[in-house]
Amino acid sequence: MNTKLEAVRSWSRFEGIVPLVSLPTVLLPHVGAPFQLKETAARDAVRAAVREDSLICLRGAAGLAFTPDPAPELATLAKVIAFEDREDETIVVMKGLIRAEFTAAHSTETTLVHALAICDDYPTDSSVDRSELRKRILERLAAGCPPLTDHDMLSPAIEQILPLGTLCDVLADVAGLPEGTLRAVLQEQNVDRRCQLVLERTARRQRGQASISSVVHCN
Repeated sequence: MNTKLEAVRSWSRFEGIVPLVSLPTVLLPHVGAPFQLKETAARDAVRAAVREDSLICLRGAAGLAFTPDPAPELATLAKVIAFEDREDETIVVMKGLIRAEFTAAHSTETTLVHALAICDDYPTDSSVDRSELRKRILERLAAGCPPLTDHDMLSPAIEQILPLGTLCDVLADVAGLPEGTLRAVLQEQNVDRRCQLVLERTARRQRGQASISSVVHCN
């Protein structure tokens, strides 16, 4: 049995009450990152996730008030990978697993929400050439992070195993896109539109970097 595959399937069916953390940055699914938490609510939420060995709901909108809404926003369901509680801060490494809707839980704990995993949407009536999208995303990944895609064994595995939506999220993360764009990427469940958004924004970023480089060389 492929335990990793079974884990992914279980995440796609997840529904339950989990702690909520609002972060200053977006953590996309399939991406891991360290965080330094100083706010009491965020630290308490992480402690609760570690204590209960549960998933955690990450909202990349720190500073924006959470108000229950009839149309839930999308967040990232994540797993705590490493955790160190210090006197005045909590250091935690989390890995994003899947997108999720979340709404306020019926609880006295303001950091608890009801989360429902949301799988990527691959519209059956789409006229988009997904093989072409995959090719372009792999080309961008190769240009942006050669150690990831030039490996003789890893590159074929990426092409054959990882879904298009996963590749798109990884590209959005490594491309260094602005937080506003990453929030838009997180909110886009439709994989075709998400890929087009990420490809357009990474191309725009590359053009901007090329323009800056040409000005520097001219001077």
